Amino acid sequence: MSDKPAYGKTRRIPVIDAVRGIMILYVVLYHLLYDLWMFGLIEKIWLAHPLMEAVHVVCYSTLVAFSGISVNFSRNNLKRGLILFGEAWAITLVTWVLDPHMFVRFGVLHFLGLAAILYHFIRMAEPKLERIRRVCRIPDWLFPAATFLLYVWTYATVHQSIYNVEGLAWLGFRNASYSSSDYFPMVPFFFLYLFGIWMGKKIVAGKFPPWFYRINIKGMDAVGRKSIWIYLIHQPIIFGIVWLIATYVK
Repeated sequence: MSDKPAYGKTRRIPVIDAVRGIMILYVVLYHLLYDLWMFGLIEKIWLAHPLMEAVHVVCYSTLVAFSGISVNFSRNNLKRGLILFGEAWAITLVTWVLDPHMFVRFGVLHFLGLAAILYHFIRMAEPKLERIRRVCRIPDWLFPAATFLLYVWTYATVHQSIYNVEGLAWLGFRNASYSSSDYFPMVPFFFLYLFGIWMGKKIVAGKFPPWFYRINIKGMDAVGRKSIWIYLIHQPIIFGIVWLIATYVK
């Protein structure tokens, strides 16, 4: 019998929840700064400073990758994806009421919901894909290397470009008139999501070093387990508080 621990649907791994907890707290902080800037309470440099932009890229890339890792622990990714997608469109409706010119058209929850739905169907083909990989003697490391490089490449090219097309912004091809206060298109982020899925499979299989499974950041794992609820409720609360402050100050 293998002495490796059994992970997956019956056991959580503290470090995964802890990282998700840290990332959701970053999201709350970023949205606080965004609302303060929107109401004219701080200068835009708080958001546009190169250091802040670098931190932003690292944090939301980590969030997407760990979301990919987490699908390996879900009992039903189709159900999970549909719920996330529904919650995302509720956010679209609420933000449209608040600001019709800069509402959330295709944000992080839209992406995570659609990505989980797509992976539900990809997962059914995984046994055949694995057999093909073994028959063709394709090295296991090629998949994560390719998906990560595709993420970097498409982030630097497709994601930074403007296209003369309509209706494909969700895929990653936005035109000059497209605007969204939160924008996470399938390209490039689905490549990073797939990279996270590969990592998650190795984690579930116990392939990481033993110390990895013992890592935890006290309190952050509990925050990470509630990350979706925190995401859903934090912005209306922050928006309301900042609005009250701005009203009083002015």
